[in-house]
Amino acid sequence: AMETDLAKQLRVLSGAAKFGVRRKDRASLLFTPEELDRLDKQTILEMARSGLISLGATDTSVATLRESPLFSAASLRSDRESITAKDDSKVNSMIKEALFVLSPYLLLPGARKALEHLIQRYKIHVYNGSEIIRAFLPFHQTPIFAKILSLIQWRDTDARLHFLHAAQKQGAPVARSTVVGACIKDPA
Repeated sequence: AMETDLAKQLRVLSGAAKFGVRRKDRASLLFTPEELDRLDKQTILEMARSGLISLGATDTSVATLRESPLFSAASLRSDRESITAKDDSKVNSMIKEALFVLSPYLLLPGARKALEHLIQRYKIHVYNGSEIIRAFLPFHQTPIFAKILSLIQWRDTDARLHFLHAAQKQGAPVARSTVVGACIKDPA
C-alpha cells in the first residue's frame, strides 16, 4: 500500500519528536532552548510552586497565589489558544492579579520560577505583554527586565508602551531617561 502524504508527514514529525527536535517559538525566562527541551510541564509547575512557597514565607498574598488555578495540576491540561473568550477573560484576570502579586519580588528566584510557568502554560509573553511590562517596569534598569522585554510579542500591547521597542531590540536594560521621557510625552 502506498503511504499518503499525510502519513509521511506524521511519520517525520513522530521521528522528530523522538530525537528532541525543538519548536523554535518556545520562549523562556530561565532556560536555554536545550534545557527547556529536557523539562516537562509537571517539572516546571513544581518549580513554580516551590518558588511560590519560598516567597510565601514573607507575604500572605503569595501564599494565596499558590492556591490559584494558574498553579494547580489542572493548569497542565490547559491550552490558552483553545479556550473560550469568557474563559480567556477569567484567565487574563487571574494573570493580571498574579503579576501584581509577583511584581515586588522579580529579583528573587521564586518569582522568576512562577513567571516561567506562566510563560510556558499561558503564553503571557504573547497575550499579556502590557500587563507584564506594567508589573515589572519599576525594574527597567535590571538585566532580568531586559530578558522579560526580549520575550514580549507586541500583539495587542498598549501603544503607550511601544517606546520600549528599541530597548527590546538591543536586549539591554532600559535607561531611566527613556522611561521618564515616555512619561513626560504621555502622562496617562
